[in-house]
Amino acid sequence: MPIFFLIFIVFIIWLGYELRKSDSRDKSQQKDFWDKEMQANSTRNSDISNLPYVTVDLSSLPFTPEDSDIEDKTLLNLEADVKVFENTTMVDLSNYSNTELKLSYGVGNFKKLSEYDLNYTSFIIALNEWGEYLFEADNFDHAKLVFEYAASLHADTSNVYLRLGELYANEGNTLGIEHLIDIVSDLNSVRKDSVLTTLRKYLS
Repeated sequence: MPIFFLIFIVFIIWLGYELRKSDSRDKSQQKDFWDKEMQANSTRNSDISNLPYVTVDLSSLPFTPEDSDIEDKTLLNLEADVKVFENTTMVDLSNYSNTELKLSYGVGNFKKLSEYDLNYTSFIIALNEWGEYLFEADNFDHAKLVFEYAASLHADTSNVYLRLGELYANEGNTLGIEHLIDIVSDLNSVRKDSVLTTLRKYLS
């Protein structure tokens, strides 16, 4: 029997084994997921009053004065998008999956907490868009104020830290960059490593 035929037979046997093992593992994972989801959907509500809710304080942000004659509608709309959240309940629950959220706080709280989490995410997006607009308009002082506020909320948006890092580097503010590194190091972000690499380059 030719050697290549023997190799082919061995490969077929190995492939069949791996496929069966993978299929068994997938079925086990699916069962674990649905078992946990079933448990989550029967979990009673628990106290959510002690969650780390975000208190929105817009007092430090550079809004256009009401008596200003500025006619930049884009800028005014971006500011309005941020002001909408002034009295909104929000909390960052990005580290929880839907199942984990229900298991931790009860299925009856799931809709409410999902709304609070969406409010937080939308608020961060609005801050980032406003800050970016100011940055692109070379209004660096105001952009820095907006990005700094977003960073203080531990925004999971890489642009916030990259822009602040650039602004701090131009100012020679090494302490500011080191503070950003501390914040980003604690984030659970897909771009965390690349952002940290950029920030650390500013210190070298």
